[in-house]
Amino acid sequence: CIRDRAEEERAFLNVVRHEGRILGAHFCFDLPGEVLAWLGTSERRKDVFPASLLVKGDARSALDRGRERVNLGSSLGLSGVARFKKLCGATTSRRWLLHRQAGWLRRLRGGRP
Repeated sequence: CIRDRAEEERAFLNVVRHEGRILGAHFCFDLPGEVLAWLGTSERRKDVFPASLLVKGDARSALDRGRERVNLGSSLGLSGVARFKKLCGATTSRRWLLHRQAGWLRRLRGGRP
């Protein structure tokens, strides 16, 4: 966990395990009013659902910390992800997306430096 001078957790890792194996994790930030699931990954399985359990863990963390909401981040234009979030009661808010591309990669793709 990342701690500030007051020794409060400001970042934490939410992990899902099954039969002793890690199936997924979310790196979360504890922000004023919300827990932000900033970065995460999980295995695709048909017998267990680690992504759903991660969201449940994020919601539990928000509740335990007295936060009003869980921010699951962008759906990245993926309709299945957006549908899942809507079923969970999510609302949409527009935010800026900043993207920086390394000069060598931009040149490789035919753009100007």
